[in-house]
Amino acid sequence: MGFPCRARPPSRRPPPSRAPAGVWLVAAAAAVAVAVTAAAAAVAAAAAHTFTPQQLEGPFFLDTRSLRSDLTNGRPGVPLYLSLYVMSGCNARGEGCKPRPDALVDVWHTDSRGIYSGFADRGINATASDWMRGAAITRPDGRVLFRSVIPGWYPGRLAHVHVKVRLAGLAAPIAPAYSYGGGGGGWRGFTTQLYLPDPLVRSVYANPPYRSLGGYDSDVGRDIVLAGNAAQYAALTMDLWPATTAWVEQHGLTSGTPDRWGTGYVAKYTLRLRA
Repeated sequence: MGFPCRARPPSRRPPPSRAPAGVWLVAAAAAVAVAVTAAAAAVAAAAAHTFTPQQLEGPFFLDTRSLRSDLTNGRPGVPLYLSLYVMSGCNARGEGCKPRPDALVDVWHTDSRGIYSGFADRGINATASDWMRGAAITRPDGRVLFRSVIPGWYPGRLAHVHVKVRLAGLAAPIAPAYSYGGGGGGWRGFTTQLYLPDPLVRSVYANPPYRSLGGYDSDVGRDIVLAGNAAQYAALTMDLWPATTAWVEQHGLTSGTPDRWGTGYVAKYTLRLRA
């Protein structure tokens, strides 16, 4: 099946917001906190003791091997701190998993405008940019951490983050561009896409720099990858909660400058692999 990510209408970069630093985010966080907590509990129950579903890699993967924790390149957007765990050796029921150290984990997604770096798309030439993409090696506990922003959206897709895991780590062969297949094996490794709780996404998208993108369609049935598979959407939705300054500093993910978009959110997900 072809991957139709490019079938998107032209979009213009929104003007910079002049809103006071973090003012709207405080209200937004208060409004969605209960809904996000409830959604996270449902997600945790759906994902427990199951293998992580694979999903399409898509046409926007670049094998840059750029090891870094801050993916933002100074781009605007609500901070999103990705806390990902890789577990392997799971049995047929998805149990008995152990942390997988030294795996190479790639993450890539759009910026707040819904644009991928490294490509020319919708009239924006971002071929010389590498925002919202990078890689890390899992620690002994199987964990990697990234500082990013909540991704923007484009028609036909729910807000999502691409993740690729290669258990061979940096020794994995370099992958050619446009390597479709969704993680069948070898250098492709394991590939999937992770989603954010809908109450949070709707709240964030109602404010700058996202609101110029227009009406967000969160219908799973109209997502061209999920194609109405609500169970898979639930299994791939990240557990999420508001970040605190103490948490960000503890994990070394500060940007070095005050963030006008507020403290943001922590998104946690455990990838359970058979290998």
